[in-house]
Amino acid sequence: MFKDLSEDHLMAIQGSSKQSEYQKGENIFAEGDKTDSLFIISKGRVKLYSCSSRGREQILRTLGPGSIIGEYTLFRNERYTFFAEALEKTKVCQLSKKNLVDAIRMNSELAVRLLDVMSQRLEQAEETIKQFGTLNVEQRIAQYLLNMPKNEGKVVDGQVELSISKKHLASLLGMSRETFSRKLSQFQKQGWVTFVGPNVMKLTDKEALENLLNEQ
Repeated sequence: MFKDLSEDHLMAIQGSSKQSEYQKGENIFAEGDKTDSLFIISKGRVKLYSCSSRGREQILRTLGPGSIIGEYTLFRNERYTFFAEALEKTKVCQLSKKNLVDAIRMNSELAVRLLDVMSQRLEQAEETIKQFGTLNVEQRIAQYLLNMPKNEGKVVDGQVELSISKKHLASLLGMSRETFSRKLSQFQKQGWVTFVGPNVMKLTDKEALENLLNEQ
């Protein structure tokens, strides 16, 4: 969002923001907290999740460096309806609503970029609803695997390093960890994927995954 801004604008934003560091498992904010700031991840990864009345966790999305959090509720003066938790040691830049508005007044391009981020998030939300409504468990996994090079940060020679644990990935795809592990093992036995390390995977038969995804 702040890419390619002038040095003066970046320094002004940095000077009016608060830098914080969070350890793995520490909440950046919790459901019900007041929304008065925009958070920008400068290092690490963060998961956004909600909890059911029975304590079941549902991951909404995971975010990495450069991503922003809190853009939807910030201007509506509402409270957070989800949790934000550090998945690893994470550094976050916290920009208050007032300072964000001042920054936008200094550079209107920021408003355009903020709208772009919000439209992307809306598109992702619509895609998630579509997945849960039209795709079965195997197809959801296949779609995620096929999109991994685009979604994950580390891709080398066709090998993708997962940035989140299998437990978190299962929650993100709306299934139990046991179901996810069982289906992934089936994919591996069929020769569609190969694990070359604890969290490193290679797609060995993309055509089979695409055919599975296109099944009615």
